[in-house]
Amino acid sequence: GLERYKEGGEVVVLNIPLKKRETSENSDPGAVVLENVKREPCALDATKPAAMNHPAGLALCARRLGVDVSTAWIYGACGFAFALNIHPEICPSGPTAWKHEATDKLAGNTGLKVDRFFVERKQSDYAEKQLEMFEKAQKSIDSGRPVIGWEMRHPDFYPVVGYNADKRYLFLDYDGSLQEVAYNKIDSDIGISMALFVDKSNSADDRQT
Repeated sequence: GLERYKEGGEVVVLNIPLKKRETSENSDPGAVVLENVKREPCALDATKPAAMNHPAGLALCARRLGVDVSTAWIYGACGFAFALNIHPEICPSGPTAWKHEATDKLAGNTGLKVDRFFVERKQSDYAEKQLEMFEKAQKSIDSGRPVIGWEMRHPDFYPVVGYNADKRYLFLDYDGSLQEVAYNKIDSDIGISMALFVDKSNSADDRQT
């Protein structure tokens, strides 16, 4: 479910205080945040979050949508378990800097449907598309579905679990803390804005996957 928060006192979301932010007099200080959404734990050490944030984000969405699928099956059925991408200089971007768009279609093997929103800074309507993506994220969260956002902080995937009236995404950082970023400040030198919108689908028979 959703809960609307107002500033003026201690606000707790997922047992993590929501940081006070600067707002103008005319802005709505409210925020909408999905309750009880946590980052997927590491398979080897449940006290730590999963390191592969793309498939972990899909697993988080599956839990929220009530799709009965294991994280391990998401890794395998979506192709992540078979992807090996190592930069010659061992760049840490290896797990994300490959053509992972194919995993969107393969997500259908797990009972998930992925709608990828992708826009590049070189496009003439980049600013408008960034706003369109934010508004689409608002609708998804309002319907109870988290979003997987790209580069909320670093070039990686993050679970987006809310938004506020200042057009800021509220996302879960690596340590599980709730952080925020303006909708038009989520790109860097890479020059892209991207989000994955996940919903239920009819999963393929395991024998065909």
